[in-house]
Amino acid sequence: MNKALIAIDSGKYATKAVLEFNRKQHVSVFRTKVQRVQDIGIEIPTNSFLVDFGNQQYLIGDVVSEDFSDYNLSKEIINHKLAIYTAIVDLERKAGIDLRSVQVHVIVNAPINVYKEAKAKESYHDFIFNRGKPDR
Repeated sequence: MNKALIAIDSGKYATKAVLEFNRKQHVSVFRTKVQRVQDIGIEIPTNSFLVDFGNQQYLIGDVVSEDFSDYNLSKEIINHKLAIYTAIVDLERKAGIDLRSVQVHVIVNAPINVYKEAKAKESYHDFIFNRGKPDR
């Protein structure tokens, strides 16, 4: 089975991600700005995304006003979860692959205080993996 390797850094300013598949690399970079919306009816520009998650709609990226920038020090917030998930889907589209048909390894950057503390690391892992519950 083919392997896809994904590394993601969802930072306060931008989310940066890279996927390597079949010796080719694909990159996704967009602003980590998130706004909950409903029935927006606009065309989504480059480096922006309309995301459905948990029965809610969100705009993510450049299209979102600076007023929605979040400099909260915690990584366990919906903005980072959505940015990470969005980066994965964006990379999947850019690479033209179906990640359900390959072996995927994902690395998500975490602050050093999370990395060094077992409970914090487990909590962040569970948060990113949606506490083991798929959400469509």
